[in-house]
Parts: sequence; C-alpha cells; structure tokens
Amino acid sequence: RSFTADQNRIVTGDRVKYSDISTGEPVSHQWTFEGGEPGSWTGPDPVDIQYNNPGTYDATLLIEYEEFTDTLHYRDFIKVEPESLLFAGIGLKSLNKEDAIQNYNLGSQGWIAGNNSIGIDAFANKLIASPDTLMVASGIRIPIGMLPGSVTGTYLTAVLWDSAFGKIISDSIELNNEPFPDYQTIWFRHPVGIESLVYAGFVVPVNQTGTFCTKIATPKSLAEKGSAFARRNGKWMSLYEAAGIISDLGIVLETSYLFNDFNSQIKIASRITDGKVFFDLSQLVYDNFDVQVYDMLGRQIISTYYLYDKTLELEFIVPVTGMYLIRFSLDNLSFTKKILLVKTR
Repeated sequence: RSFTADQNRIVTGDRVKYSDISTGEPVSHQWTFEGGEPGSWTGPDPVDIQYNNPGTYDATLLIEYEEFTDTLHYRDFIKVEPESLLFAGIGLKSLNKEDAIQNYNLGSQGWIAGNNSIGIDAFANKLIASPDTLMVASGIRIPIGMLPGSVTGTYLTAVLWDSAFGKIISDSIELNNEPFPDYQTIWFRHPVGIESLVYAGFVVPVNQTGTFCTKIATPKSLAEKGSAFARRNGKWMSLYEAAGIISDLGIVLETSYLFNDFNSQIKIASRITDGKVFFDLSQLVYDNFDVQVYDMLGRQIISTYYLYDKTLELEFIVPVTGMYLIRFSLDNLSFTKKILLVKTR
C-alpha cells in the first residue's frame, strides 16, 4: 500500500496531485494534508491540493478494506518554498514498480538496513541519472521500518555521495515516532548538482533504547543484481559483500532536471550602460556565489562585481561592445549566460 504525488518540492500557490497506488479494492479513502487546502479529503484519487504557505508538511492516507484498515503517513513529504523554484521535483530510485519492501532481520546480528552488530554504520543505493542532462538533488526520502520507543534526541542523517563515495552534501532531522512514519524525507539545505552516478543513503542513528531500521527490497537471487551498498568497518562495499544480501534500499532521491531553468530565472536589466550589467538573482537558491566573464574566444575578461540583496552589479573594467559569456557558480553548480554588451558613450 502506498501513494504518490506528481511533485513534492513546490512554491507557494502551487498544487500537488496525489494518487493512491495501493493494490486490492479499498472500501474508502480518508486523506489528511498538513498545510494544504483543503486539509482533508474523502474519496478515491486523484486529489488536487493547493499549498499557500511556505513550510514542510506531512501527508496521510487512511485506507479501509473489507477486512482491515491501514494508515500511511509520509513525514515532511511536501516542501513549499516561498519563491520561484529553478525546477520541479521528481524521484530517482532503483526499485521497480513491482518490488516489495520489508524489514530484514539478520537474527542476533541486527537489521538491514539499520542497527546491527557486524560493523555497518551507513547504507546507500547506487543511482544512475541521465548522463546528458544536468540534474540537481534536493533531498532523500527514506522508508521507515522500525523506530525506538523513545527517539527524542536521535537524529537521522541523509547523505549524498559521489561516484567515489566522497560526500557531496548531508543533512539531519530529529526522529519522531508519533504518528509512526511510513516515509521520512530529509531535505537538503540547498539543491546540489549531481553526476550521472551517485550514491544516496543514510548514516545509521545510534539509540540505546531500541531498534532503528529502514525497509529494503525483498532480497534477490545470486543471478540478479542489487544496487545497495554498505559501509562496514569504514570501507564501502556491496551489500552482498557486507551482509550476504542482494537487494535495493527503498529510498528515493528527490531530483530535478535543470535544462535551461537557471538561465530563465536570471533577469537582466533592459539597458546595459557603460560596462555595467545588473542581474536579478532573487529567484535562485544558493549559499555560495561566484561569477566570471569570458569573451567568445574563451578569454577571461577583467571585471568586478557587487552582490547585495541578491542583485548583482557586474562592471567591465574596459567596456567594449560585443558578445560575452557570464559564468555563474552557485554552490557546486556552474552554468553560463550569454549577453550582448553595448557601449553607449
């Protein structure tokens, strides 16, 4: 039993369409949308919900069958940004549509993927993105299998690693088991660019009062391939090498295609005078910023810039009429915008 949303990283005023993808023949559906309008809905999907206030919100579906009732709770499922985004969110995962996920017990050695006694302190999935399209990642959604009875002060850290298991970014969230979450989303503080091959996963939280584990796909045969990896005694290896299991984690990496969205979000003043160009960067999300200027032959042009309130003033030291390439660097993303500079006097 599960449900999906057509996007889950949006801006204020946008709408999200929810769909129940559970199997069987439900008798009734009762939806609850924290922060949404309407905040609840009774009936089958699709359900179209609007979000008007920035924040991070849960979504819940109570499904009633003839024999039983089940509740699905996705914590921090929807992230609503206060200003225009560069992209709309989509999920990248290794699971097939028909794959079931479950808790997996190693007996006295603990749980996969979770607390264990065999030296594994982190789990990750190998994920392959489109090699010819720039993508960014904004968070990781993790299926929760078990939580300790008391989780106060226990943090779950989601991590994105590159192809050599070098850390790209990580963020943490304090666990909460009321109500019990089927999925917990950890959003990164800012989106990051990713290569075609990355590893997305988490560090196993330490809690002395109970067991933590996440769900993995039903283990596969030796003839099949799995995408799950584990860090055992400080060394990364396949989950099969680490624990004798061929499987995939049930995680989802929240990603987006960039295309030319960065360029379309950067506004240029209608007039460019005396070598000064003004850019409006208010629609972009970033922590670190840099800019370089090149002519059409690839030679770097001497320039200075001032950045205040996300307005960039770029001044050419020797303004010359012509076409130039402005290379922007936001965090670990880089992209180029072309401008025509006209010397007016």
